[in-house]
Amino acid sequence: METALKPSKSVMWNTYDDAGLAQAKEAGRLGLILFTDDSKSSEYTVNSFENRVLERFFDRATFFKIAYTKDSHEAKLWGVSGGPTLVLFDPAKEPGSKAVLERLTGKRSASQLWFFLGKKLKAQK
Repeated sequence: METALKPSKSVMWNTYDDAGLAQAKEAGRLGLILFTDDSKSSEYTVNSFENRVLERFFDRATFFKIAYTKDSHEAKLWGVSGGPTLVLFDPAKEPGSKAVLERLTGKRSASQLWFFLGKKLKAQK
């Protein structure tokens, strides 16, 4: 007997571009960017985030994932100096450092990510 696993909610990363940012603004939800690099810390954080956290909060924020490179436009714009870094931002403001509400850097477990997002996104229900 084969059982198909079906997610209870539609979970997806949004494309980081002008249209994706506009969608976040129109939805009236906060935005969250996960900057990742090739490190084991980034891999661990992404797995924790995707497997245990993203589904729980997908309807409270618009989520983006960007591959971090030191000299990239996005890293400079958001003030990111390494991966993994989570940037919680207000999409109603001009993209960049002034829109940043909170930043979380380094390797994080699912419970740390859950606590961070739960605290920051509780009012976004």
